[in-house]
Amino acid sequence: MKKYLVFFTLVAILLLSGCIPKGDPKEAIDTYNKSVMDGNFVKAYEWLSGQDQEEVTKDEYQQLQQLNNEISKCIGLEAKKFKEYSNQFGYQNVMEYDVTEKWYSYSEDKEYTSTYKRYVVNDGGDWKVFNEGNYKNSLSSAYIELGWMYLEGKGKQQNLMETEKNLKKGLSIDPKNDYGYYLLGKMYNQAKRYDEAIAQEQHALDLTKETDIKSKAYYEMGMAYRGKGDSTKAKECFQKETENRNPHQ
Repeated sequence: MKKYLVFFTLVAILLLSGCIPKGDPKEAIDTYNKSVMDGNFVKAYEWLSGQDQEEVTKDEYQQLQQLNNEISKCIGLEAKKFKEYSNQFGYQNVMEYDVTEKWYSYSEDKEYTSTYKRYVVNDGGDWKVFNEGNYKNSLSSAYIELGWMYLEGKGKQQNLMETEKNLKKGLSIDPKNDYGYYLLGKMYNQAKRYDEAIAQEQHALDLTKETDIKSKAYYEMGMAYRGKGDSTKAKECFQKETENRNPHQ
């Protein structure tokens, strides 16, 4: 009973504002979530807000969702507990939902549950789904994670050509992804392309502020110099790897 009172109170507020969208905002987010789970990414894209569609094209959105399906499998989405805001994100009416997602990780062979915020907004008189985040970074990270899976043979059969292709694609979208350069250098080491490995690890070191990535990049650089027969530079890199190593590793 209390839930219905809250809903009708919100409806009254929207009516008084003179701009109530058609339909139920819960229907919008449920339809969007179902479309994603069913793999109907074209339909899901149609439910995105105008701001989302300005940030990501339909093709990019489909690429992102297809990559996510290669990395993990969504096995459940539930949205509940909405709140109402006014004049947020450039929209007059905003409904906030807590979304609980259950998913299976192919690389770890495990199921996980995560909770995050998702919004439904009054977009020109229609309820649309608004995703707060950066699509370009998400697309880059998805390619890089897929590259890691091919590199390590986690959830994919190890394949250095696929590793290189996906890592380069991710880095072309986000050239400041330090982790991507580290992985690319590691892949070149495995392929015994030592000069290229050193160059990529140097890119990672130039970009990163994370001691963990610094440690790993110096280790791979040391292995590359060892592969080239330069024991002096290899020793220097291994020393720097030790200096930056996380004591809890």
